[in-house]
This record gives sequence, C-alpha cells and structure tokens, in this order.
Amino acid sequence: MVRALVVGHVAFDTIVTPSFKAVRVLGGSPTYAGISMSLLGVDVKVASKVGPDFEDPYVLRLARCVDVSMLRRCSRPTTHFELTYLDGGRRLRLLSLCDRMELHDVDIDGSLDCLLLGPIANELSDDLLRGAVKAPCFKALSLQGLLRRFKPDGEVYLGPNPLIAELLRHVDLVCASLEEVEALLGGGEVLRLLRRLVSMGPRFAAITMGVDGSLVARGDGAVYRVPAYRTRA
Repeated sequence: MVRALVVGHVAFDTIVTPSFKAVRVLGGSPTYAGISMSLLGVDVKVASKVGPDFEDPYVLRLARCVDVSMLRRCSRPTTHFELTYLDGGRRLRLLSLCDRMELHDVDIDGSLDCLLLGPIANELSDDLLRGAVKAPCFKALSLQGLLRRFKPDGEVYLGPNPLIAELLRHVDLVCASLEEVEALLGGGEVLRLLRRLVSMGPRFAAITMGVDGSLVARGDGAVYRVPAYRTRA
C-alpha cells in the first residue's frame, strides 16, 4: 500500500451563502487531500497543529480515514477561515491562526512514498519546508498557503513569496489555482503559465480553474485537461 504524509493545518471553515451558513466545518489540506487519498486506497498520515477547540468528535471524524498520531494540540485556537459566497464570488477571511509548524514537529521517515506540503496560512516554517523537500520520496507542494497574506481584519489577499522558486527545484508536483499562479508569475495565457511552472523544476504542474476543471502538465510537454465533477452548487 502507498504511504503518504500530508503536512499543513487542519482547519475550521465557516461557510456563508445567501441561503445557509455552516459553522466549523472541517477544512484544510489534511482534511481534503488526506481523506481523498484514503478513499483511493492510500495509507495516509496527517501532521498538523490544532487548538483546544478541536474537540474529540473532530479528531474521531478524521481518524476514520487517516492516521492522526501526528496531530499536536496547542494553546492557540485552531486555524479558522470564513468563506463568504455572494454574487458568484468568494471572500476569504482568517478568523484565527494556530501555532506554526517547525521541522521538529514532523516525522518524515524513509518509508514514505509520497509527501504533500499543503500550507493554508503560511503555517509551515521555512526550515520545515526546506527540510521536507529533501525527503527521498515523491514530493508535492500546494502553493495557496505560501501566497496568502492577511489584512488587519483577516481578509485574504495574494502576495509574492521568494521561497517558492527555491522549493520548486526540489519537488515533483506543484499545484495551485489559476489566481494563485497569476499572483506568482503575472498574467498570461494559462498554458504558457502552466509550462512556466514546469520549467521551474517540478516534473508535474497542475492548475485548478473551478468549474472549468484542471490542467496538468508533464515535464516532457504533455498537457492533460481534467474536467470538473458535475454538480449543483
């Protein structure tokens, strides 16, 4: 069985739409990526920090699908985002941020087949990121948390991060939304942006585009379009 480790904050999401409000829904890369991989038959362990508000029912819900032995409790509240969907757009706001994760918080052993670094709010220290990308396994990096910046009221915007260029030379896969890639590389045609991502070092690059699905590029120039799953939003 393939063994994977997902590193990043498990989070709470409060979701607001014109028709309903959902409070403290489980979110973050360990939740979405970890559970998705487990459903595909991968043996998944998650490394995260959570607060005292992350009560046992939430831990048990995660533990049904993934190994939570590297879940650390801290005194600060669990990372919490508010997602507001109005008029076809989304406003993202950070309500609380748990402690940063350091290299000594994560046990990256030699038996791993896959490592996903999935920060959502710059919660992974530079030392952790630089150390993790040296692991002798398939390494994937999600860019969202490395590009996010926060206004005084918690509203999220995207900004540059010079560490990304260094990290991309050592990972096998990079994934980001089109908006995030544009923040990193500037504007341009999406296929050109995708190929620029691959040219920075990774063997594979994926750009997600919401209802338009995703594009995945290989280092040899091949590009695949993956349609979005049809659903009623």
